[in-house]
Amino acid sequence: MSIDPAKLLESVYQFLEALKAVRICPDRIDAPNEQLNVNIVSLAVVVVIFALARNFVAGSNPGFASDIFAIIVSTMATFVTGFIIFVLSRNPTTERAKKWGAFFVMTWVISLIVAILLDGIAIWNTQNPAATPTSKIIDFVFGEDTLAPLVKNAMRAVIIGIPALAILLIKTWIADPAFSALSKCSIVTLALGLCMNTLMLLLFLYGNFI
Repeated sequence: MSIDPAKLLESVYQFLEALKAVRICPDRIDAPNEQLNVNIVSLAVVVVIFALARNFVAGSNPGFASDIFAIIVSTMATFVTGFIIFVLSRNPTTERAKKWGAFFVMTWVISLIVAILLDGIAIWNTQNPAATPTSKIIDFVFGEDTLAPLVKNAMRAVIIGIPALAILLIKTWIADPAFSALSKCSIVTLALGLCMNTLMLLLFLYGNFI
């Protein structure tokens, strides 16, 4: 199957445009709906990032078709979360749902990149999951072999999610100097983003890590 360079560049451009628009407090995102849409073209970049994360971090290489299926399911799940916010919100609009959906998707994608940089590179170099930064942090705080694997992997996902949200927080500050990280919308957004992102990382990346 040949790769169309024009389509690939279009995918990268659309991904970067969406990343540029997304911020903490999604209700304040100022971008057209089409910039926030998740479609087949923009999924191309996400597929590559997801496949790298699964290969580097989880040591999983089940095949391209499996990666495509997993990334579509995970990305659609994060995007649909925005529509859950739409249903529960006091002033529901489709535009608001897309903004929240885009926020969850970009948090998920950034966390995959963070996972590659933190745990993926360490595993690639040492072939030892215990040598990863997340393992060292957890073992330092709680001691070795004191936590159940599921709990440890959930904490690993939280550690990965924090810098991903911090990146979006800093980006929001740069775009809006008046933004407050202690505002109600910021705290709610960060809490929801961390919970959803932890679940996604646990299901699709760290579920069988140790």
